[in-house]
Amino acid sequence: MKRGKQERYIKDDTEMQAYLLDAALDGASLSGGGDEQPLAGAELGKLCNEYLFVENTIKRLARRYDSKLLKVLIYQSSLTPEALLQASTVNAFVEELKGRLTSEQNGARYDVVAGVAHNGQSEIQVTRSEHGTITISRIDGEFLSSGEYRSLCSLGKQLQGLLRTGASVRRGEKSQVVANFEEAYAWLMDEARRGQSIQRYKGLGEMNPEQLWETTMEPSTRRLLKVNIEDGVAADEVFTTLMGDQVEPRREFIEKNALAATNLDI
Repeated sequence: MKRGKQERYIKDDTEMQAYLLDAALDGASLSGGGDEQPLAGAELGKLCNEYLFVENTIKRLARRYDSKLLKVLIYQSSLTPEALLQASTVNAFVEELKGRLTSEQNGARYDVVAGVAHNGQSEIQVTRSEHGTITISRIDGEFLSSGEYRSLCSLGKQLQGLLRTGASVRRGEKSQVVANFEEAYAWLMDEARRGQSIQRYKGLGEMNPEQLWETTMEPSTRRLLKVNIEDGVAADEVFTTLMGDQVEPRREFIEKNALAATNLDI
């Protein structure tokens, strides 16, 4: 990343988000639309960092759950695994969730029903239909007891009642009226990106000698990762599967592990 004569090398998207957020919070404040003191400093920073954490959590969970559903669950009434056994509580949760998903005008159609999974456990099934594609997300006891769901609920409690009509976000001399915290966060990050020149490198071969030295070879700043091979036979089998001449084992490996892949360079 480069701004003016200042240049900074950043490892990945996570580090870049943290860097931009730190810049965005410089001189920033959030007014809730009332007479209370604006949110600023460490308090605003804590809330923004928690929002960033939840945002990254949603991206990670999006392989198994509909991302719009996960965002809606931030503002939805919370549900415990034990409450899945209480019909009245589940029905109220389902109706509220239906209303929230229906109000999201994103071109998709949602259906929410309570039922019983194949293992006999209670669950809430959310079906999304869009352009002929159907995606099913299941809210069960395992999900409701997970740390990921608790982080969604925790953020929702902090955002509840935080902003009202006339709420605004300010950074330096600039300000913007916002309807929700998501808009405020996005505006701050856009302001932080303003004037920044971002260049991505997919590999070391794309760098010139000076950049390669500064990012990779310089002893005082380089990062070394140690790889331990505990099972030489298993490691050789994986290497042969992925790099060998036989196509079928490689196809089976990809089909088995595709959904678990992370950090893809797309």
